Amino acid sequence: MEEKKGLEKLGWKVEKHTVYQDKDGEGEFSPNPDWDHEGSWESFICRKKEEEAHLLVNPDSTGIYTNVFGPAAKELMKDLKTVWEEMNEEDEGEDEEDEGEDEEDEEEETQDEIELPLQMNIYKIVRPTDRPGMDYDMYDSAVVIAPDGLTAQKMHPYKGNILNDDARPDDWCPWKDVQVVKIGKASAGMEQGVVCASFHAA
Repeated sequence: MEEKKGLEKLGWKVEKHTVYQDKDGEGEFSPNPDWDHEGSWESFICRKKEEEAHLLVNPDSTGIYTNVFGPAAKELMKDLKTVWEEMNEEDEGEDEEDEGEDEEDEEEETQDEIELPLQMNIYKIVRPTDRPGMDYDMYDSAVVIAPDGLTAQKMHPYKGNILNDDARPDDWCPWKDVQVVKIGKASAGMEQGVVCASFHAA
């Protein structure tokens, strides 16, 4: 019986007496012939100080189908209601705790799903002047916005296209030859791209 610990805290000594079957089962006693429920009824002797009461409980219907009689029946019923209230509060507290854990899990999942924007930086990319092949109608430098130096190094000065390893553009040099200098951090909201470029026109 779930109420046993609660009753004992309130000063009751609870002893299991016997088990009675319902009116459709085998046994010598039915709590009430008008109650038509399946299952057995547990019987307890409850003593407090010099008084005692007899408690019948249907294990499948805690707090609903209960019969109390004896000299201390009124006090026992009062304490039973107190125990039931405490049990309901504990159940509600567990439900709230479970809901709180679910909310925390949802918040963590939401945070995992949020992709923070990359911190953009400002770089100057320069074609090396000590290499042969520098001529007119070619870019010699540019200022670009990129998340990192490697990305900046691979950007073409015209539209910021990312060059692959085999690229040999006529107006620029292979990206591995590009010199990169970080000159600052981009403002929030600025996207990757070319700010300005220097073109060595004929």
